[in-house]
Formats: sequence, C-alpha cells, structure tokens
Amino acid sequence: MIIKNPNSDIALNSLKASLRTLRRVAENDIKNCRDMLTIIYMSSYIISYTGIKKSEILDTINDILKRVPDRLICVLRTNAASIFRGYYRKIQKISIDEIMKTGCYVKMFDMNMYVNHAKFLIGYHFCFSSNEFYHVKYYGSTNFTLAGLSYTIDKKANRARGNYEEFYSSNVKYLPLKDLFSNTLSKSARDVAYYLHDIYSIVKDINGLYLDKKFLENHINNNVKTFYELINNIEKILKGTTRIDLFRSYLESQLLFLQTLSFIESLPGKILTSEIIKRAIEKIESPDILEIELLFMNNEEIARLIDLIGLSDKELYEGSSKYLNETRSMLENILKNYSIKNIERYYNDAERMFAQHIERYGDAYLKILKDTYDKIGKPKL
Repeated sequence: MIIKNPNSDIALNSLKASLRTLRRVAENDIKNCRDMLTIIYMSSYIISYTGIKKSEILDTINDILKRVPDRLICVLRTNAASIFRGYYRKIQKISIDEIMKTGCYVKMFDMNMYVNHAKFLIGYHFCFSSNEFYHVKYYGSTNFTLAGLSYTIDKKANRARGNYEEFYSSNVKYLPLKDLFSNTLSKSARDVAYYLHDIYSIVKDINGLYLDKKFLENHINNNVKTFYELINNIEKILKGTTRIDLFRSYLESQLLFLQTLSFIESLPGKILTSEIIKRAIEKIESPDILEIELLFMNNEEIARLIDLIGLSDKELYEGSSKYLNETRSMLENILKNYSIKNIERYYNDAERMFAQHIERYGDAYLKILKDTYDKIGKPKL
C-alpha cells in the first residue's frame, strides 16, 4: 500500500496511469483484435465531477465507447445522492448523471446494504481471438473526489490541502487467456469470476428496470412489500418496554428511511422520483448515514451509549414514528403515482442517453458476460 499525503497527487497520477494503460491496450486491439471486450468496474462512497474528470475516468469510457460501443461495459457502485445532505447531495447527483450519460450502469440500492464504502477501480481487457487477457487494479481509501485523489490549492494561504489516504495501484498485468480459462482454481480465475458475476448481476437488473416493464413492476412490488414488512417489525419493537428497544427502533427507522430514498432514486424516471424524494426531505431532515453506522452496536454498548446521547424515551419514540410515517408516505406515493406504463416520459437527460445506449447494447453485454464467465468454468449464471 502507498500513503497519499494531503499535499500529494500520487493517487490521482496512479489511477490515471492505470486507466491510460487500459485505454492503450483497448485502442490497440480495436485495430488488431477481431473479438474483444473491455470492462471497467468501479466503486466509491461519493464521487465528484472534478474527480472523475481529472482522473480520466470519463475520458477513458468515452474514448473506448465511441469506437466499440458494444465492447465496453462500465459499472459504477456508489451511494444514492438522496441519502446525503446539502451540497453532498447536489454534487453526488450531478456526478452520477455525468457517468450515466456515458452508458455506464450505476448501482445505488441494495436492500441488504447500509452504505457503499468500497473504493476501487478494476479494468479487464479480453482479446478472445488472440488469446490475451490484461487487467489493472486500483483500490484503497480514496473516494473519486479531488481531495481524495489529489489536493486543492488555497491561493490566499499559499498551501495545498487534501486528504490523508492509502491506496494500491497495479501496473497492467498480462495473462494468456487459455491459462485463465484452463486453471479455474487459480486466484486470478477466482477473482475474475467473482467480479464478472457481480457485474453480470448489476447489468441484468438495471437492464430489467429500463427495458422490461414486467420486471420493473415486480421489482417495485417486491421491494415495497419488504419495506412494509420492515416497518411493521420496527413498530412491534417500538412497543417494547426497554430503552434499548426504543433506541434500536430509532436507528432502524432512520436507516429504513434512507434505504427507501435509495430505492426510489434507483428507479427509472428521475423527474418523477426526484419530486417524491424532494417532498420527503423537505418534511424531515435526512439522518447522517455515518452516524447511524457508528451507533449500531450490541445491547451492552447501547445501554452505556443512550445516557451519553441524552435522548428521552419520548424523543426516541417520536423520532422513530416520524421516520416510519414518512417512509410509509413515500411508498404510498410510489404505488399511487409511479407510472410504469409511461415512465419514459419522466426520464431526465442522463437517463434518456443511458436508456438509448442499453436498448442497443444491453442484450449483447449480457451475452458476452455470460459467455466469458462460463469459460472460466464457474456455475452457470
């Protein structure tokens, strides 16, 4: 691992070097390889437009896509903008839109996830016709922001300021494709199979949301049903007699509120869903997701913590009820006003560009991902 000091841009330069190498390999094979595939899989807690621009993430995606749009698959994991407050929310939303415009899949909701903390970028390049496999990897503590990867200049104080981080960045690694496919128990094969499975699942689900109205309907109904079940479970805990029960309900209700925001933001039709989210967060202040994460602990620790926080039983009960009621209101709004049949009317510009892209290439992406995964000898997708 390498330390990135506050006044250093070593992380930014390392990430750029990895992406430039991946782009160079891909551009060479566009001319010389009859059957190729490039994959960029990345994850960040938050992203900023400056971060993804200066790191050349956007340039790499766009340069390869304009040459071989059916042979580059891009996937980003991050958090929904709506779970943040103030400028965090606005910057995250703008950055997600910029990524979507390239045709990149963005995953921002998982019913089982508190928050997406993972920070990495993995690049794979396959040339099937000449038996070549290249991969690069970048990971660490750095978000895809300027402060995380590099620094900003305070001209008045004449100093550079950024984050203290750690990261790892690999040079491009080459492996004959037959070695990857034949030795399926090797670490390289296991790693590639794991990430391909993850990428395939994300692409399949998001294709379904935008291209299959029945899939979208089932997705909404199944998740709304689960959310209602969780609301009922928390309300049962609220009837408990201990302060620990009340405190757990208080935390669970806030987390459920944030998960509902993420669920709604992840649905197609951002013009419609943004209005539902806007009404909710105007009525009630969004909790701090990191604070919720910090406060989830065992009963013994909670018992000591409650007195330190200083919330009364009444405040815990009323706070829980407030978040549960607003969560229920958002779900009712989705069931009543979300127009699956005509949802395309509510696409914003980024979604419209993304939807047009996957209408042309979404099925091809699934096929080549499945074929590649199967060649590594793993269970069928």
